[in-house]
Parts: sequence; C-alpha cells; structure tokens
Amino acid sequence: ALSFSAASYLSNLLNLVPLLVLPVIVLDSLGAASAGYYFLAFQMANLLYSVAFAVTESLLAEGSQHEVDLKRLARHSAMVLVILIPAGALLLAGSSHWLLLLFGRGYSQHATEALIVLGVSAVAVTANVWASAMLKVTKQLSAMVCANIVYAAVIIGLAATWAHRGLAWVALAWLLGNVAASAVASGALVMGRRE
Repeated sequence: ALSFSAASYLSNLLNLVPLLVLPVIVLDSLGAASAGYYFLAFQMANLLYSVAFAVTESLLAEGSQHEVDLKRLARHSAMVLVILIPAGALLLAGSSHWLLLLFGRGYSQHATEALIVLGVSAVAVTANVWASAMLKVTKQLSAMVCANIVYAAVIIGLAATWAHRGLAWVALAWLLGNVAASAVASGALVMGRRE
C-alpha cells in the first residue's frame, strides 16, 4: 500500500509540474500580457479536458473494485471518450476565434492559434489520462511514473525551447508531451497484457 501511495503521489506531482511551469516560461519569454492570453486559452481547453478527467476517475474508482470486469469497463470508458472528446476538440478548435472575442479583441488576436492547438490536444490528453488510469488500476506503477516523467520532460523542455516563437508553440509542446506520455503508457499496457 505504501509503494502504491508513493508512486501515485510522485506521478501526481510530475503531472502538476508542467501546469505550474508553463505560465512561468511564457511570462519569462513573452511577457505578462502573453501569459494572460495563454492562461485564458488553457483554462478554456481545460473545460474540455475535465470531461476526460471525470470519465477516467470513474474508470479508476470502478476498476479498483474486486471482481470487476476490467476489460469491459475499459472498453466502455474508451468508447464514451471516443464519442465525446474528438467532437468537443473540433468544436473548441473551430470556434476558438469567436470564443476568445468574448474576452476582447486582444485575446482573439493573440491566443486563437494556441487555443486551436490546445483544443486539438484534447485527444492526446484523453489518451494520456485514460492510459495512466489503466496503469494505476493494473498496478503498473513504474510505468505510470515513467510516463509522467516523459510527460513533464517533453512539455517543459519543448516549451522552454520554443516559447520565444509564440503561444502556439507552447501549446504544441503541451500536445507533444501528452502524445509522448500516452505512447509510453499505452506501450506499457500492451507489454503488461502480454505478460
């Protein structure tokens, strides 16, 4: 129980690091106004991501019970996410200009491209959180921590390298970090299934 708690805690910490560091990177590279634009775009995208978080938390809670059909539960949660998230991602990306106009012309002018990328990122974020939840349920703790190390390192490394190019590049770092982490987590799930 102690190793499970420690791995979960470490994994959660690694998952939070990019959320805390990205605004600082944007502030340092592009200034306070850009940090505000990025923050709003990310919060809007986060509303969509929260759907994936809710479904995967349910998967985690139900999958942790004894005598549960984990394969059926995993399939069901994946199907719900496949129905909801891509449609939401397209809607958010397609309406980003107009949504940001609600907050002012400056937001629309400076954050639309970032919000488009963050909207499209919902698919990668969903794959990442679903695979991570499955790793936790199946107690593949080392793989869960490794996936989150990759997640944090790729996002922070790319964002620090690309931030001077603009907010869309920071959003692209977020997208690629989630893609990389979901690849590691999914690979671990496949390997664990074979074993």
